[in-house]
Amino acid sequence: VTADEPGGIVEWVNRKARAVGILPGMRYPAGLALCDGLHAGVVTPAEVQAEVQAISAHLRTFSPDVEPAAGEPGVSWLNAQGLLGLYGTLTRWGTQLRRFLGDRSHPGPGTGLVAAVAVGFERFAVYAIARHFGGLRVCRDPGQEQAWLAQVRLDALGPALGLPPHVREDLKRLAVRTLGDFLALP
Repeated sequence: VTADEPGGIVEWVNRKARAVGILPGMRYPAGLALCDGLHAGVVTPAEVQAEVQAISAHLRTFSPDVEPAAGEPGVSWLNAQGLLGLYGTLTRWGTQLRRFLGDRSHPGPGTGLVAAVAVGFERFAVYAIARHFGGLRVCRDPGQEQAWLAQVRLDALGPALGLPPHVREDLKRLAVRTLGDFLALP
């Protein structure tokens, strides 16, 4: 949350919170109304930045080209070009990346994380696919990427789409729940 007070706004949620309808942008009391066992805390920008830098250092084990997403800690873009000689397939690369981030046996920040990895052609598409599906998704071609993108729920997108909670609710009343629904609007 942004502040340890009733007016604090939820900035990030885990899967359990999302499953009960708690989304970034909500006020903390609204989240408590949905889940009385909700726990939240304030994390300073300095703490977030330190963790982003530590995770970026870990990610450079898998690609020399790592770019943390501006404004959304926990999201990074990695360039996998030229790495097939080391890993054989992009699926093997993504699997090893996810395993490395989740492995608590090596010391340092960035360990014990749950990572979603999407490999594809367009940044927004792989971002949305990773947020929606989780796990590992490797797009064979741009057509498959677009098909998966159409299935992505709007509430899975977080800050990248920039839809405030009230706009998401208005769209839900219009039966617009996925990016495919949104793109089909006149």
